Amino acid sequence: MLNLLMSKKRRMKFVVNRPKRSTRPNAEGLLLEAKNGKVSLVYVITGGDEVSRDKFFRKLVSFVVPDNVRDFNFNSYNPEGFDPISFKSTYESYPLMSPRRVLALHDCEKLDQASKEYLETILFNPIETSCILFVSEKVDFRLKLFKLASNVGSVIDFRVPYDKNLPQWIEMQARAIGIRLEPKAILRLQMYVGNSPGELVQELNKIAVCVSDKETVTEDLVRRFCSTTRGATVFELANAIGERNCQDALKLAETFLNTGNHPAIALKMIDRHYLLLLKAKAELEKGHGADEIAKVIGVHPFFARAYVDQSRSFSTSRIWRCLGILKEGDWQIRSYGRRLEKFVMDRMIVQLCAKPCNSNKN
Repeated sequence: MLNLLMSKKRRMKFVVNRPKRSTRPNAEGLLLEAKNGKVSLVYVITGGDEVSRDKFFRKLVSFVVPDNVRDFNFNSYNPEGFDPISFKSTYESYPLMSPRRVLALHDCEKLDQASKEYLETILFNPIETSCILFVSEKVDFRLKLFKLASNVGSVIDFRVPYDKNLPQWIEMQARAIGIRLEPKAILRLQMYVGNSPGELVQELNKIAVCVSDKETVTEDLVRRFCSTTRGATVFELANAIGERNCQDALKLAETFLNTGNHPAIALKMIDRHYLLLLKAKAELEKGHGADEIAKVIGVHPFFARAYVDQSRSFSTSRIWRCLGILKEGDWQIRSYGRRLEKFVMDRMIVQLCAKPCNSNKN
């Protein structure tokens, strides 16, 4: 009995302490290995870029389990109603007409503690004929289960692209869909949607339906097809207020509220707009140009010019006054509730867009 325990302990230690790869694996490398038959025992697929994460998952499954036998060798699980004993039984069953079977566990981070502990026993002694895919937006690698998984298999983290890398990401996704965007159109889409991969691809698909195969998507087309998104409306609203275009600002605010959005979202964007104007104003007074100001305020030079132009029409004291109006409006919306939010928003916009009586003051 003692010899059996010692043997089991040695086996467990060997698996858990399996050396990690010297370099962090990338998606293309892991897919190429899987295509050539070199399949990891476990994959942890995580990250906030759900578009790239889903593409990798589907390609990986197609390489590990051929289409013609997938019904017999692919099982998908979710935390809700998860039965670890049934999972283990399937895991240990021999694949049919395929070298391996695949067990995909989605939202694995949400598993209860008992299920995680049971899965740990599987990873202590994995088998070669089954492959486990742990899939989740976020994974805590401090937990024992995912520490084991990372030692036994491969980890791939699809992080949301940084703002500076987002134009290239959008261009790549557009090319995959079959459309081509001009640089200004890419920047406009980025400004409208932000770094939300799922929403960006959704908007690209919408554009693809509306344009011909050889047509290059312009900035005007992005304005036309994507102007109904929440991000587009908020961006245009903040810009209209910055230009003191009260009529357009009131219309955009009405559209924004009528689609069920909370005014706090708009207030946050407008507040950010004035803070950027404040920074642009300070840099402008130092004698810096638009390109230098763009780096300081963290905005692409194409859009930084608009902030620079608007900041010229404001004094520093006026910008601070506008920030005070926003703070007061935020307090009123929280105090009065949704019943009076449109009234508060309209009055606040009129105050923000008010032009000075004296032309020497702004």
